[in-house]
Amino acid sequence: MLRRAKSQPDLSFLPLTTQQQVQDMLVYIQNQKQLQQLPRVDGIRLGRIGTVESCGIGIQLVVLKKNVGVL
Repeated sequence: MLRRAKSQPDLSFLPLTTQQQVQDMLVYIQNQKQLQQLPRVDGIRLGRIGTVESCGIGIQLVVLKKNVGVL
């Protein structure tokens, strides 16, 4: 599932400490994008993984592909 920068993902299935760590990581990524340290990152994709008893979250950076000429 793709999340935009201004939306808040539902992390209620995670322990509170993990929720805070994920939020901190998302803020860090957004700040780095604003500073142009991650210029090719177009977005962040979050995905719930695991079972109800033991679940986690996968975080992926969506990267823009650069057009490369073929020789």
